[in-house]
Amino acid sequence: MERTAVVIGAGGFIGKGAVKVLLEDGFEVRATVRDLNCDSTSELQNLGAKVVTADVTDKSSLEKAVSGCTTVVNCAGIYRWWVPDIGVYKDVNETGSLNVAEACISHGAKDCRLLHISTAMAYGFPEDMPFTEDSKPGPFAAEYPRSKANGDEMVWNISNERGLSTVILYLGCVSGKGDTFSTGRPASVYRDFMLGKIPMLVGPDTKYIYVHIKDVEEAIRKSAILPAAEVCGHKFLIGNSRNILTTREFFQIMSKYTGKPCPSSSLNLQVGYGLGWLMTLYATNVSKQEPLMPIDIMRTAKWGGIIYDCTKSEQVLGLKYTPIEEAMSESIQDVKRRLNL
Repeated sequence: MERTAVVIGAGGFIGKGAVKVLLEDGFEVRATVRDLNCDSTSELQNLGAKVVTADVTDKSSLEKAVSGCTTVVNCAGIYRWWVPDIGVYKDVNETGSLNVAEACISHGAKDCRLLHISTAMAYGFPEDMPFTEDSKPGPFAAEYPRSKANGDEMVWNISNERGLSTVILYLGCVSGKGDTFSTGRPASVYRDFMLGKIPMLVGPDTKYIYVHIKDVEEAIRKSAILPAAEVCGHKFLIGNSRNILTTREFFQIMSKYTGKPCPSSSLNLQVGYGLGWLMTLYATNVSKQEPLMPIDIMRTAKWGGIIYDCTKSEQVLGLKYTPIEEAMSESIQDVKRRLNL
């Protein structure tokens, strides 16, 4: 049987990885972008994908894109710590996610498999730490993870109600070659550190879970090819929970591969929270430009680390997580190349 996969949001960091690994596994791949004139089109075509237009806010475009497919991977989402209008989070991360699931159900793809890509931050700050896939979500420190959690719930509920075979992957902080420079992304931190723009640490002892892009690609591949009875109707936390790093340890590794000294001082979180609030207020009401320290980032740092257990993904998906230092070194070398350093 011919296997056809559709990757929604294929132009992003995770989306390109999904396209690549599915092609390598023998799928025919349709890669969706919102505009065929974007920079990603030629790159996706060179990988071997058929590039088509689709927008998660446009149901008709999604129905056309997923028609006749066997697998849908939804990588689309707004990953930002600040946006001029927070309504975009609802439009894309919530309603857009539901639109993808409904398109699978209503337009000839009900029997296909939906892989819905989310973030581990969609669990908020649960009472139990480390948390697992079965943990009850806690409060949220930012609009981005709150909107992702709402979208995940919509997808999960309609999948159960309408019989759609769905897998949800909750990703840790992904690092590796090809990462974007969006605020908060590891690559943006590597860039700013190399350019001398990070004189102090924020929350030096706060712990985070990272994951190599190669491990994310493998999680997507396994979720697409393993028997439905083993993966569909399941949620998986994806990240190297055996290699958790504090902010200080993260910067020490950066220092090792960039030759730049690790900051020795730390920003008081109360002061940082106040600065973040002022910068965000100014950005939202005056400059309309992304602030240097969005309040959602500072609030997340203030609340502390998000720690979870990835044992299920190791046991069911067979993942063997890559050491995080390897992911960081590859991404740092990539950033150096892009910056001509």
